[in-house]
Amino acid sequence: MIQKLPSLDVEDFECITDFMLEFYRRLGWDPTKQELDPRKIAIHPDTWKEICMQVKRRWGIGSALIWMNQGPSGHEDNPHQLDPASVWIGTGAIANIQVEGRNIR
Repeated sequence: MIQKLPSLDVEDFECITDFMLEFYRRLGWDPTKQELDPRKIAIHPDTWKEICMQVKRRWGIGSALIWMNQGPSGHEDNPHQLDPASVWIGTGAIANIQVEGRNIR
């Protein structure tokens, strides 16, 4: 599924954690009911680099490394042919939590 990139400004957040939580929430993730696999989420490589640089300027290299490891993919090959304002959300990226074979609602 492809959807619009959330419009967020790193300057509006106190830390990388708050920024990333809001990024994923705006993609539809509910952390109280769903698991998240950011490896199955991708953005345009130029967008990924721009966000990484903004994060680095705002909070330093440590936060940029968090974005690199826990943020969406920004693969140079752009395998999903994304434009800079789009996000690809793959199967299983956001999944309901299972308890004893039942979904939590």
